[in-house]
Amino acid sequence: MKRLLSCCGWLGVLALGACAYCRDAASVFLGDRIFFIDADCYSRMTRAKMLFGDGFRSLGRHAFENYPDGIAPNTTAPLDALIVLLGRMLAWFSSDPLPLAGALVSPLLGLATLLLLAWWGWSSARPLRWTMLFSAAISPSLAHAFALGRPDHHSLILALCAAAALGEVALWTGGGKPAAILGGLAAGLALWTSLYEPLVLLGLALVLRAAFLRKAMLRGDWICWWLAAGAFFLWGAAFDGLRIHGFQGDVARYFPLWAAPIGEMQHQPPWALFGDCGWLAAPVPLILIWMALPRTDLSGLKRKNWPLLAAAVALVALGLLACLQARWTPFFALGFALCLPTALCAVPSRAAACGIFLISLWPVATSWDRALYPDGEAALAAAENRKESWLLRDAALRLSGADAAILAPWWVSPAFVYWSGLPAIAGSSHYSLPGTVDSARFYLAESEAEAQEILERRKVRWVVAYDPPRILQTSVPLLQKAPAGITMAERIWSRPSSKPVFLEPAYANEFFKIYKVGPPRTPADEGMN
Repeated sequence: MKRLLSCCGWLGVLALGACAYCRDAASVFLGDRIFFIDADCYSRMTRAKMLFGDGFRSLGRHAFENYPDGIAPNTTAPLDALIVLLGRMLAWFSSDPLPLAGALVSPLLGLATLLLLAWWGWSSARPLRWTMLFSAAISPSLAHAFALGRPDHHSLILALCAAAALGEVALWTGGGKPAAILGGLAAGLALWTSLYEPLVLLGLALVLRAAFLRKAMLRGDWICWWLAAGAFFLWGAAFDGLRIHGFQGDVARYFPLWAAPIGEMQHQPPWALFGDCGWLAAPVPLILIWMALPRTDLSGLKRKNWPLLAAAVALVALGLLACLQARWTPFFALGFALCLPTALCAVPSRAAACGIFLISLWPVATSWDRALYPDGEAALAAAENRKESWLLRDAALRLSGADAAILAPWWVSPAFVYWSGLPAIAGSSHYSLPGTVDSARFYLAESEAEAQEILERRKVRWVVAYDPPRILQTSVPLLQKAPAGITMAERIWSRPSSKPVFLEPAYANEFFKIYKVGPPRTPADEGMN
């Protein structure tokens, strides 16, 4: 009976995690179509669409952004392969399998991560292991990373880093060669997926190994780890190439200005982590250090306590990274969840430890309250975003033509590309910054000659007019240029009588106006179709 209740508890926490990941289902499933929740997701799904139809291969170039030059992205194949494989499996049950696969891939990775944590806690018979799973399931940042409708490599990296971290724990505590091989394979696949977060985490792990293990790193299980990680990474490098591209030209010049307003790239205060992990986010590293250090002679630190001290240092490092850049917050939340049961064992009474944990979740509950029950303005904005997504698709389906490119604001360009099948000038990748800068210059242009030069050089056939304040809000800081007169963004949106003669109105709805680039026309020839 006790085992049955325990299984029901684990299943309940998994169901809670699934609900957290699918909280935005109303914004993903609209009518009979599937939408995605940010611009990068549409770029990823454009890649998946190319691979789903033409066969799986390495995509070393994107012709659908920064048109006509294209870009050499740092995007790699593992998540593409996962989406395509899932899409082929769903083809047995769905008439639209690829978008459904894109919507489901991150929640499935999230559930796989929770199952992995549950298996590890169960197999190691770790006291208070339910707190680890519960903390990971309700973390707002992990829920965002594993969200429905967010096919982003962030989710795959987190799942792989969780597996690699458990392998690391097993190695530090004498887990043997099987744990070393599995942890190494996860680390190698994570490095293949991205050379940003996994490489930083590998560097952190190497520093901790060098500081504590020293000669023990030459054991056979550690060598197995290196062989497994190196083999998988080299396999990925052979397939995709080393996707390391330096910042040059407009990318180097404009990247800091472009990245500054992006939420995941911004700094955050340390107390912001309380809303993701609870009040225990601060004391857990200190408790681990206290548990590791001897009570009398500090020189007598025992080898069996090294993992505790290493875990505390790693958690502090992840917290600092999360404060420097918000995109690290889910990694901190994952590390915090792994460390939590051990830290709570320092409380003499298990009932008291459970009570302390539950009380500490008050900031997390507050975060979820704001997310699930937004105020009037936030609820209105969410409904407006859903309507905008639907009307964007409606506008994109009106676009067609061979060798025809779209000029649109960078954050909606990937969606226009996905729905229309046409390339765009701007994009959500920082490697698309030359095109993004040109689109901003077009919208801020005050002379028709400047605007027409950009359209001709970029071979644009379709121009998307959008809410001018939002365009100016992003374009002015990017170009560091405040317009002195009436901009092109304002002319083509709210002043149709003064629009350039080389733009022919083609379609309009509440959120978007579409113009076709044509030969110069006289005002008498113009009119909305």
